[in-house]
Amino acid sequence: VYAAFSNETVVLTGSVTVPAGALDRQIKPDMLTRIPEAARRHVVSVDYRALDVTAFDRDGRGARPPDIYWGGRPMHPARWPNEGYLKTGRIMRTGSVPRNWRPDMAHRKEYVPPEERDDPPLGGIFEYEGDRPARWSRASDLRMKGFWKVDWYTEVLTVKSIDTEARRIETVEPHLYGIVADRRYYVFGLPEELDAPGEFYVDRDAGRLYLYPFPGEGAAPAVHITRLEDALFAVNQASDIVLRGVELAMSGRDLVRISGGRDNLVAGCRLRLAGGRAVGIDGGFHHGVVSCDVDTVHGGITIKGGDRKTLTPGRHYARNNRIRNYSRYGATYTPAISLHGVGNLAAHNEVSEGN
Repeated sequence: VYAAFSNETVVLTGSVTVPAGALDRQIKPDMLTRIPEAARRHVVSVDYRALDVTAFDRDGRGARPPDIYWGGRPMHPARWPNEGYLKTGRIMRTGSVPRNWRPDMAHRKEYVPPEERDDPPLGGIFEYEGDRPARWSRASDLRMKGFWKVDWYTEVLTVKSIDTEARRIETVEPHLYGIVADRRYYVFGLPEELDAPGEFYVDRDAGRLYLYPFPGEGAAPAVHITRLEDALFAVNQASDIVLRGVELAMSGRDLVRISGGRDNLVAGCRLRLAGGRAVGIDGGFHHGVVSCDVDTVHGGITIKGGDRKTLTPGRHYARNNRIRNYSRYGATYTPAISLHGVGNLAAHNEVSEGN
């Protein structure tokens, strides 16, 4: 049993705390001119490499960057628009469709054999409305996140070029399903759009983070950057392990991961601000999550167990949990509770504030 001693408050965290003295309020002129004028007096910066945070430098398509929390509140990349989405206009080039290259598509008419595939794969080209991109001429790491064809699959694409005269954007990579017209997306990776509290910008060339603080946090806020890139508490092929009455917070991946084994339990814990899931159960027999307060940002509780071919039950369970503020960033495939397999149970859980 891993538990809080004598009802003391125990917190396990997968983040690094940014010392107040490391927050620099003097922004170099070349960056200051790129930040919107109204935001300049608010923005602070920090040398993230000095904190031994290296994952920002490895961030790319398909990779998860670290999460940043200001006073316990999640921050998000500076983006345009600040709320809602833009829409793709007329499509000049759908781009390659890698989904149609998969072997399991071979029986369908959409399948593209190896000799007919684009080499290298082609990104898409689409038109946009308005003149906002004219402000982004100095951008070197511009990206877009969108529902490029279907509402149940989001993907981040890198911008290769912007033709401000023809109002066209070309992407480096193709979208898995191809880009179509009238689909939602937003743009991020721009100091020119660092204009709202809670936003940040990563300058990978200089190794610096630029943060627009939330208002009213005082002179010495607690700023955390997630650094752990694995589960904060992992149980692998073990049995009869209990985690009770502790808080797990601010980790870059899952807070708790249970693989194999039997009769493991997470009970009465506070699970918050996870870069992945609060709890992930994969295989084994009779694992449970009971009476936990889950506030995750991303996913809640995922349970996989049992054998569907033989109908052997997994007997995993999630009972009496409170789950809120999930799927803030993921938008798809990050539910409050996800059940896979056969013979597993979710009962008497309170779910709210999903996004």
